Amino acid sequence: MKKTALGLGLAAILAMGTTAAIAHDHEGRQMRGGGMEQMVKRLDLTPEQEMQLLELRHEREKAMLLRRQEMRANREAGEEIDREAMHAEMQAGRAQMEADLKSILTDDQWSKFEEGRAKRMERGQREKGPDGKRGKPDDEDNAS
Repeated sequence: MKKTALGLGLAAILAMGTTAAIAHDHEGRQMRGGGMEQMVKRLDLTPEQEMQLLELRHEREKAMLLRRQEMRANREAGEEIDREAMHAEMQAGRAQMEADLKSILTDDQWSKFEEGRAKRMERGQREKGPDGKRGKPDDEDNAS
């Protein structure tokens, strides 16, 4: 019984530590909006779900790093970049990430996640100007 309690205590401490760690990107900067830590709170994730998401994120980061290195080597070797293939690969990666995330979350958590994503997308569209860029269009900056 003591071993089980100790194991659960260690898992809880590890989960708390990883929450802080995953709120930062791979260069140590804090992610915009609190990132993972905010998601853990908003979706009321269990420590197990939090660990699964952490593992998923690390796997994805590692795969992306390897792909970037491969692309850099190809570019240095003088190979052309197939932008359509790259775009398709990125879309497939996003779809896989979404499927993996959906498999970790409960239906209720997934609904909350989707609602939050829709709000962020809407907010992002409002923040963009008529030229599709963030901030003021150039002609507004120069108007006196």
